[in-house]
Amino acid sequence: MEELEQEDSAVFNALFNRSRVNAVLQLDSNGVIKKVNPAFTSFFGYGDSDLKGKHFSILFTDEDKRNRKPWIEIETVLAKGQADDKNFMVHKNGQVSWVSGESILIEQESGTPTVLKVLQDIHQQKDAENSLHQITDFNDSILQVIDDFVVLLDGSLRIVKFNPSFTRLFLADEKTAALADFAAIISPFDVKENLLQQVKQVAASGIPFSKTLVEFNTHSGDRVFEISCQPIFTRDLSSVLLLVGHDITIHKRTETEREDLMGFVVHELRSPLTSIRMSNDIMSMMLPDDSSEMASLLEKNKKYIERLTGMIAELYDAAKLGGGTFQLNMAAFDFNEMMEESLATFRTLHPDFNITTTGTVVQKVMGDRYRLSQVMSNYLANAVKYSGEQRNINIDTSITSTELQVAVEDKGVGVTASQMPYLFDRFFRAEKTRSLEGIGLGLFLCRRIIQAHGGEVWATSKDGQGSVFYFTLPMTANPNFGA
Repeated sequence: MEELEQEDSAVFNALFNRSRVNAVLQLDSNGVIKKVNPAFTSFFGYGDSDLKGKHFSILFTDEDKRNRKPWIEIETVLAKGQADDKNFMVHKNGQVSWVSGESILIEQESGTPTVLKVLQDIHQQKDAENSLHQITDFNDSILQVIDDFVVLLDGSLRIVKFNPSFTRLFLADEKTAALADFAAIISPFDVKENLLQQVKQVAASGIPFSKTLVEFNTHSGDRVFEISCQPIFTRDLSSVLLLVGHDITIHKRTETEREDLMGFVVHELRSPLTSIRMSNDIMSMMLPDDSSEMASLLEKNKKYIERLTGMIAELYDAAKLGGGTFQLNMAAFDFNEMMEESLATFRTLHPDFNITTTGTVVQKVMGDRYRLSQVMSNYLANAVKYSGEQRNINIDTSITSTELQVAVEDKGVGVTASQMPYLFDRFFRAEKTRSLEGIGLGLFLCRRIIQAHGGEVWATSKDGQGSVFYFTLPMTANPNFGA
């Protein structure tokens, strides 16, 4: 028996003295501190000499003492043998920490009751929880006021959370929308009936989509939204779908009106320009042989007419692109032959430029030959604009089993990093080329033509060192136009 008591005492002393996580106080039945372990001293700063003989209420905040928490705890542990709670603990330096505690009643051999109070400092956990609650409250506040509709869907595409914008848009009853079938709510409003299928694909594959245009037939009329869908994981590691819709109806309406106006202007400009060209040609034929000064003026007129014709052609193509009437005439053709024709024309117009080529395409390419020739011409014209005083341009062509890549490189003025994201936007013109000819549609048309073929465009540049403009074409036919 004595050996067992000694063994128990050794176990107790080991737990009391060697613990690094659990801070322990030994109290008498009145709550007077008899001893504290090293972990308690490490966490809260007090040693035995600071606390021995003092009531453990010294460790509680004034508010807790006013509420008699220390004395209630002692009464509970003496009556039930155990008590646990969570409260603030005052450090020796006056700071407070949120702790989780358990008090246990131990009967000694002498019959004198002893209370062991075991504590864990969970202040960081408490702060993290408070921060999480604050972030959640903040996010909920944002969701309440933003115009974008936001909805969370579970794996069965049932609504688990939504904001007021979603309710207003789809007239869903706020009380019944939670856990309601998303398909049942959205289907009457989805004009082209394609949103639900895309959301199902995200749920099945985990692959998100973004900025997909969806038209809704709402109680306030047809409206166009830019929709993004992203799988996210909750704290319990279950997956939900975050669906966000941004109303771009006004933007699309303005864009349509602008395209209509552009188409009207192009139509109205073509007829008088044709008449001017014919008149200019007739006057050139009627001039006497010695009218060199008049011939020079007519030749200048001819160049201006050609420039206007090119600008109108770009406007016309841009109008067709925006209006959705752009069509590709897909056929297999010799890409090298098309590129050589473009280079021949370019060398005639710009004899002072040195154009080199690397790489070749040994097989026919499926595409719209005229439109791709237009891309090559625009890329070369763009290289001239950015060349500055340099006169070297290189065209590199490479091909793999999946795609053809063309890179047009100049050694000129380059493009600043701040302007790079906008190079292929409609009507954009870099600062260094604004004094040159053009209206900022060339690269925009290139992007739309290549996208229509299923390819990509991009550029790299170092300011003052030159630029490289790329495009790719898939090595399979893609006759569908992609907006």
